[in-house]
Amino acid sequence: MLCLLARAAAAAEPEPGPPPDPATAQAPAAGSHALPPSLPADPAARLEGAIRSYHAGQQDLALSLLTALIRDAAHDPEIVRDARLYMAEILLFQGNEAGAREAVELVLRDHPDLILDPFRHPPDICAFFELVKASGSWRPQPPPALVEPAPRRTSPWLPLGISQARQGRPVAAGLLATGQGLSCGLSAGLFLWIAVDRRYGSEGEPGFTDDGQRLWSLDTLQARRAAQWASTATCYASYGLGVLDASVAGRRARRQATIGLAPGPGLAVAARF
Repeated sequence: MLCLLARAAAAAEPEPGPPPDPATAQAPAAGSHALPPSLPADPAARLEGAIRSYHAGQQDLALSLLTALIRDAAHDPEIVRDARLYMAEILLFQGNEAGAREAVELVLRDHPDLILDPFRHPPDICAFFELVKASGSWRPQPPPALVEPAPRRTSPWLPLGISQARQGRPVAAGLLATGQGLSCGLSAGLFLWIAVDRRYGSEGEPGFTDDGQRLWSLDTLQARRAAQWASTATCYASYGLGVLDASVAGRRARRQATIGLAPGPGLAVAARF
């Protein structure tokens, strides 16, 4: 009877099969963030576990748990907010003020009206949070406004209409170049003529010297001198007119470039003088 019972038990037990082939065994999908068996799937429970690690003195472990929680619970803004606040608290306790400030700024960008609970966070992190909040460094900075460069200032003392040409006024430049060129050229020519040949005949009459050189009359030389003085005066007057014109035009251009008031969006006021 005992032999029959032993044979029946041996027949009921399955025979051990061969070990599984590692090549055919199914591996976990690549890129899957499967949680370790000891880590709960609930974000709130994971946050509580990270806080317990922090209070137990395991700061590095708490930081790693909070970093993973922020990555995995990006769809839950409250969990992410609390995780970043505790990260800032740990970093500030470790002396990493720059990292703590960055974590607080990220919280304030999503929750600008947040006020820390003094029963959950120590006074140091509460004061630090309020300091960062008051500084406004967390606010998004507007892009720099495009400032048009001021028009290049042209010297009004340039002759022959060069100042007017640089100011973009070709008509005034042409008139001044013509007037100054003719008057100044005539003045210089007459001056050289009088300086080289200014001899006149006896009693103011024209004639010739013994070696055949021409002698001018006194009236002719006086007329040349008067013409030279008149052309010189015209040259100086046209130059002074050009300097005055360039100065006035330059001031007007700078005024138009700098006077621009914008009392409201979409409204701009420009002035001309």
